[in-house]
Amino acid sequence: MSRHAARCYACIMTGVKAYLAAAACAVVLSACGGGAPGSSGSSLSPVAPAQPDDAVSPATMHASTLKPVPQNAKSVVITEYSNPKYHARGGVTLTKDGSVWWDATSPDGTSSYIVRMQSSVDSATLIRVRNDGYPVYPRGIMTATPNGRAWDDVALQGPSGPGGQPYADDVFMYAAPGMTQASPANGIDTRDAGTAGIANLATDTRGNVWFVAPASIFAPGAEFGSISQDGSAQQRYFPPAAYQLTAITPGPDGTMWIAGAFPAESFARFSSNGTLIGTYSLPSQVRWVNNAVLGPDRAVWFVDNADSLVGRVSDKGSTTLYPTLTPQASPSFITAGGDGALWFTEYNANRVGRITTGGQMTEYALPAAFEGPYQIAGPSTAGCGATQLWIGEQNSGKIAQLVLKT
Repeated sequence: MSRHAARCYACIMTGVKAYLAAAACAVVLSACGGGAPGSSGSSLSPVAPAQPDDAVSPATMHASTLKPVPQNAKSVVITEYSNPKYHARGGVTLTKDGSVWWDATSPDGTSSYIVRMQSSVDSATLIRVRNDGYPVYPRGIMTATPNGRAWDDVALQGPSGPGGQPYADDVFMYAAPGMTQASPANGIDTRDAGTAGIANLATDTRGNVWFVAPASIFAPGAEFGSISQDGSAQQRYFPPAAYQLTAITPGPDGTMWIAGAFPAESFARFSSNGTLIGTYSLPSQVRWVNNAVLGPDRAVWFVDNADSLVGRVSDKGSTTLYPTLTPQASPSFITAGGDGALWFTEYNANRVGRITTGGQMTEYALPAAFEGPYQIAGPSTAGCGATQLWIGEQNSGKIAQLVLKT
């Protein structure tokens, strides 16, 4: 047993919650130095900063603050996991019991699952998504609620749509411990609203799951709304046709912040009953907010994957933009990392980025090429002074564990 693994063993054998700590430490054992069968990992050094994109006006940027974090400040290990029984589809979330959940399909694509892992990938539980014999396609967007449920967005195909053609449906629904099947009947179906499908999910401070569904040339109406964590109550709102909704997150004041075109690119603040409170306009460089999260500094942070930007909006509406170190990186999802910084995936660059609330940015490459890092979730504490984040990979069919040791 290595020195780090021995230290990991010692840390979990103490305390009144030794059993739970042991389960968490088993997941992060490779990061503590013990290794894991069938995995690949390495200690990663930050990627050297690239020059900011010249197409972005420096007047609204803070590229000068983008300096690598000192090498001795953090130790990052990224390990990838796969299972021949299924391919991960990019969505991932964590529940308060320490379980890691992700969406997946069978290798031949005929079956879809919500996967729950408590200790190892090989012993993960598969919950099949049922759609009465018609195809189901996970879309890589998940969230979790305080009652231990994982919610997933899936596209369904049914038998009858306009003109008698099979219809494309979009539903988010939950899976829970002990379930063997998950049903679309457990969630909200956005097809009847004529939307283009769900773009983002977020859980508010009361445990309600919120969604945004944008419009498209085929579906002129946008929609947003919520469902209670037990699935018993729904709220649905239909803004004016000119609105385009792309991302949602709880704000610092208890309102829901929704990104999109109102009609210009903005963040709009809505009350829990769907009332528009006000909007904060975003700089003209921002064209598509793909995901947003409330940061540890009580500001809302977002990623713009069209322009490879990370943005910060204060509670007063002041916006600061930071270009990714790798141009055209296409940042996809962002989360608060538990270390006082924000972490985000870079789909095209095949990297994970970290930015402090002061604007210092670092990038870490994944162990293999062309993995397609998509949703990022966490943090959870794994013992041994380590915090872990989880990443769904759309291209490789794997999930990745990022362990940050302070």
